[in-house]
Amino acid sequence: MRCKLIVSDLDGTLLDKQQAIPKHTKDLIAEFQSGGGLFSIATGRMEMSVAKYIKELAITVPIILYNGAKIVHPGKALALREHTLDCGIARTVLGLVKRYPWDVLLYQNQSLYVEKGTDVIRRYAAKDGVNWQEVGDLLAFLEGAPTKLLIIGDDRGFSGFVEECVRACGRMINTVRSERSYLEVLPDNVSKGKALLELCSILGVKPSQTVALGDHLNDLSMIQAAGLGVAVANAHEYLKQQAGYVTTGEDTDGVAEVIEMVLTDNLPLDLAR
Repeated sequence: MRCKLIVSDLDGTLLDKQQAIPKHTKDLIAEFQSGGGLFSIATGRMEMSVAKYIKELAITVPIILYNGAKIVHPGKALALREHTLDCGIARTVLGLVKRYPWDVLLYQNQSLYVEKGTDVIRRYAAKDGVNWQEVGDLLAFLEGAPTKLLIIGDDRGFSGFVEECVRACGRMINTVRSERSYLEVLPDNVSKGKALLELCSILGVKPSQTVALGDHLNDLSMIQAAGLGVAVANAHEYLKQQAGYVTTGEDTDGVAEVIEMVLTDNLPLDLAR
């Protein structure tokens, strides 16, 4: 196999609508791993949210969390790479967002904090399988450097809000859209793509020997950094335009489709040896 490393997004890519990994996909991942291939994930999720999937897939190589802000060794719960938001910058963003009717989630030290438990927060926590702590005013609560902020709300206001943040913070933040109603505020120079390159360095794998799969705009940098960047059939249209390959069929398991190509050396791109 010319592909040494496969990295997949979770939501909308590896996971089905029931937040599960299809058995056929799990079997193919195991076959890829047994042949010496390395399989990892790159997600906006936090540690507690991915634990069951790491166990299911027997992943032993480092994983990318928080949309690239952390690279974690799954067996040792050890952060191999970690980037955090400057506390002052995070406080500025929290101050600006108060003018909007959005829910804000603060991630820090492997914990999730919210001002109050709303229906939106409860749905998010149920989907991602996470616990959260209600702390009142996040701006008053915050001390130290958080990993990221997640804003959930009407996406029609996101562009204007991002412009406000850039004017107030300069270029010291990076913002990505991981779902239509999700806006994530990350440390500057953090992305899944940069984390993929860091992961390759850790594993001693050339980026040209990797395949990366995703479905939304937060996956764009990753599919551009990989030897072959794949957009699944249900992906955002712009991601499909930028991908080297788009999986077929709305009901087809795109990850399984690509792994089958890897196992038979039948990829649409000649990866470097």
